[in-house]
Amino acid sequence: MSGLADPVERRFDRSDLNALRLENLPFLLGGLYLISLTATIAAFNAGAAESVWLIGIAITVATVGIAAVASRNATAGAVGLVLTLIVGWAVMFWNWPTESAANAPMLVVGVTGILFGARVTLGVVGLTAAISLAGQTAGYLDVGSAVEAVVAGCLGFCLSWLTARPTARALEWAWASYEDARAQRDSLRQQQGELRRVSKSLAETCIALEQMNQELERARRAAEAARQEKAAFAAYISHELRTPLNLIIGFSEMMVLSPESFDGERIPQSYRGDVEAIYRNACHLSNLIDDILDLSQIEAHRMALKKEPAVLADIVGEAISAIETMFRDKRLTLETDIAADLPVLLVDRVRIRQVLINLLNNAARFTTVGGVTIRARREGDEVLVAVEDTGHGILPSEVSELFQDFHQAGNAPQGHRGSGLGLAICKRFIELHGGAIWATSTPGKGSIFSFTLPINANVVPSPLREDWQTWYQVGTPQDRPTVLVVGERTEAARLFQRYLDGFDVLGVRNLDEAAIAARQRRPGAVVISGAETIARLDNERIPARLADVPFLLCPLELASDRRLLDGAAAFLAKPLNRDQLRAAIRRCAPAARNILVVDDDPDTVRLLTRMLRSISRRYRIQCASSGDEALALLRDRQPDLILLDLVMPTLDGAGVLAAMQSSAHAAAIPVVIVTGKTRDEPIRAPFLGITRRNGLSVGEIMKCAEATVHALMGQDGATGQGPRAAPAA
Repeated sequence: MSGLADPVERRFDRSDLNALRLENLPFLLGGLYLISLTATIAAFNAGAAESVWLIGIAITVATVGIAAVASRNATAGAVGLVLTLIVGWAVMFWNWPTESAANAPMLVVGVTGILFGARVTLGVVGLTAAISLAGQTAGYLDVGSAVEAVVAGCLGFCLSWLTARPTARALEWAWASYEDARAQRDSLRQQQGELRRVSKSLAETCIALEQMNQELERARRAAEAARQEKAAFAAYISHELRTPLNLIIGFSEMMVLSPESFDGERIPQSYRGDVEAIYRNACHLSNLIDDILDLSQIEAHRMALKKEPAVLADIVGEAISAIETMFRDKRLTLETDIAADLPVLLVDRVRIRQVLINLLNNAARFTTVGGVTIRARREGDEVLVAVEDTGHGILPSEVSELFQDFHQAGNAPQGHRGSGLGLAICKRFIELHGGAIWATSTPGKGSIFSFTLPINANVVPSPLREDWQTWYQVGTPQDRPTVLVVGERTEAARLFQRYLDGFDVLGVRNLDEAAIAARQRRPGAVVISGAETIARLDNERIPARLADVPFLLCPLELASDRRLLDGAAAFLAKPLNRDQLRAAIRRCAPAARNILVVDDDPDTVRLLTRMLRSISRRYRIQCASSGDEALALLRDRQPDLILLDLVMPTLDGAGVLAAMQSSAHAAAIPVVIVTGKTRDEPIRAPFLGITRRNGLSVGEIMKCAEATVHALMGQDGATGQGPRAAPAA
């Protein structure tokens, strides 16, 4: 306990304890007054000596006087009380040394302890002892009485100290607790003030954050609008550039490769190099436009992957066939190291081939000695493909920026810089497949461009054939859910095939065929894509086999170019070359002799005419500069094939196709669309409905509503924008 005393005493003010002790003075004076008055009356009635009851009267009077003094000064009153008790006891003890008088110091010491504490009490003990010893010396007291009085005083001190000490310590602890509580109260008040300031600051910060969120939302909307405008601008510019580029590439190609199409007149040899340079640079510009369009379509979420089972070695072979001339001209080696145990992949082979061609093209541009090796192996659930060259290498500071838009390596050889879009497009194509792409390089030793493709079994089979036989090419289809797409037009099924990874999408023409298909594999859902079928749909028309299957009502509104394709045999985008035109003719009308060219641009008509003559001298070619003129020619004579432009004044290509479809004799004529207009318009649906013959439960409705809200909010978290248009297939 001594360890607690020091810090407690340092914080406890003893003047407060003394004041508390002096508060007992009125009670002590009252008690002394009653005792003295009662004793005086008793002594007087008992016939005691006069000196006895006179002493009692004196003590009673003194008590009244002390009370008067104490009313002005408590300390003086307490001192007077103690002195009165000492004097009264001494007189009585000296004159009547009885046993009671000998024990009276215990009372005197106790009262002193109550009023003044241990130190003053100890002094009173010494004073009573001195009075006792003085009385014995003077002969008033015998030794036994004197000793008894001294012992009584000491015993009274001990009892007073033992009684007062716990009380004093409890008071000290209580006081210390009070001070601690007061300090904590002050601290809490200070903290409360801090909390109020922090709360106010947080409220201001919250308001600022809300304003920033609003600004960010406005900025996001502005960025989205700018992105859409950029995509629209890219599509518009590409259309405007394709026609002149088509003429530049087409005529320069014909002048270099097919001079016989100019009635046997060859260009001078001195011009040939210049024409070849024009042709190469025009092709480069055309490739740049295609890259920009691909990039804008990916950013606009319109780029869909047409995934199909593919052997990676075949894709690598196709890429090598397209690029091997460049390697042969530069005398570079081109080797492959492809593992034999690679599984069949579910990829868009055109896009993966484009990635490989871009990587090989970059490797060839940066390599002057040695060559390039394409390696492929399986690593876990992925296939790792690496294109390794022995070229100049790339600076370490530029490796992390290679896949950014329009970035060009600073150490590229003079005249070998590209557009800076090839690697950016590669990155997006690989990420659309769920893979990753990266590069490592050592300057002076070469570079390695690597990418991964996930291995999965969610292969989308082809639509159902007439005999309802599906193509099982890879994986285990029974482990994947099946979605039936009902519609007369196969384009809707192709659209869902591209976007529904993880599902077997089967196309059927009507509900009866859907019921037949359900006998082989129970579908998880049925999509009704035709507005006419939706209009006729009711519970009675739903086959019993599909009673528990949910139906998605999604009437697709196809873009204008898509509707044109339904009436056309092929679509050729400008700029086109002679090989593309020859392939389209062989595919659509291999026996064609009479060909009608319809285009409002006379230069394009002249170019197509030269291309056709270079392909075959047997073609008889007619030309029309407008849709009306083309229809007039069709009434007089039916060609075997029509090359039709889409954008023309008055009656455009859409009008020509519509008129041909309504004519019995013209509807069978194959039409090849030749236009600079790209097919990047979005496919939309006016609504999306969900139904089932047996109805939907509340839980199913809420889950569908939640999923729909999340889907329409999208990754951007935007609301109020309306549903985003479905991407073009």
